[in-house]
Amino acid sequence: MKKMGTDALYQKPFLSKSSEEHKKYPYLLRGPVIKRPDRVWSGGIAYIRMRHGFVYPAAVTDWHSRYVLSHEISTAPDSGFCVTAL
Repeated sequence: MKKMGTDALYQKPFLSKSSEEHKKYPYLLRGPVIKRPDRVWSGGIAYIRMRHGFVYPAAVTDWHSRYVLSHEISTAPDSGFCVTAL
């Protein structure tokens, strides 16, 4: 592979190592117990590689019931479909 100039497709070590310059925020949900639904929501976005580009799904989840409250899918990585999901 070195002679051909190609590289393996796996995660290399220390790729997600944080920089000293970036501010680290505390995790605020470590201690409290979530007893009722609609108290804590989380949102997430991902990307899925397709044959001719990417697809971006976004979802909003309730932490107590673990239900997906809303979701949207887009072919462009803009903020519009995330706002629509919220």
